[in-house]
Amino acid sequence: CVHLSFGKCCSDEPSHFYQPVTSTVKSRYTGLAAEHIRALFAGTATQLIERNLLNDYAVRYPSANFVSWSYHDHLDTNEVTTTETYAVPDFFRQSPGHFGSGVNIFGWGLAAYVRLPQTQKRSMPLHLPYPLSVEHDIEIHFAHAVQLSMRDENRQLENNSVVFGYAGSANVNRITLHYTLENLTASVPPNLVDRYLTDLGAIRNYVTRAINGQDIAPLSVIEVDE
Repeated sequence: CVHLSFGKCCSDEPSHFYQPVTSTVKSRYTGLAAEHIRALFAGTATQLIERNLLNDYAVRYPSANFVSWSYHDHLDTNEVTTTETYAVPDFFRQSPGHFGSGVNIFGWGLAAYVRLPQTQKRSMPLHLPYPLSVEHDIEIHFAHAVQLSMRDENRQLENNSVVFGYAGSANVNRITLHYTLENLTASVPPNLVDRYLTDLGAIRNYVTRAINGQDIAPLSVIEVDE
């Protein structure tokens, strides 16, 4: 689960509306994933864990700075939860010709599972992580009310190998995105790889979302329909 909370913004001056973001990333691991994370953390120095976490996050947000990290192990339910906090000055990208900036939304909780394989024309099956079921949520909170032209959207994509779901919604001070991904098989036969890769490309378009600057504006500088 990813929760993004915004610092103070100024709705009177558009150039100052977008401020650096504090991003809090909450992850929950169960089953084999919990056992893997538990073993990884037990054998790794805290400083190295923090550096590796920041490196992963900075792939998408190069200016990110590490703030804090915590780890909780629930042995009775075989569940591990982690909380990471980052300062992300470049969460908003500049959008020339539009008000303010756009929002870079990256569902990185799914990113590792929707990478394109190096070899796409195959005579052998394409192996997938299985069993795999991932649920990922992103919330973007604005300190002041804004008007969003982003429309509510629900999409589902399913083939013999994978099921993917996406739901996006917005109100006056929040954008919410919900992702689900489940692999249905451990491998894709060669004759179905092209179809799988086509669908994977569509999934990747939803995992990386860009909400343009014209979709977001302070209520004080635009006309709001009653």
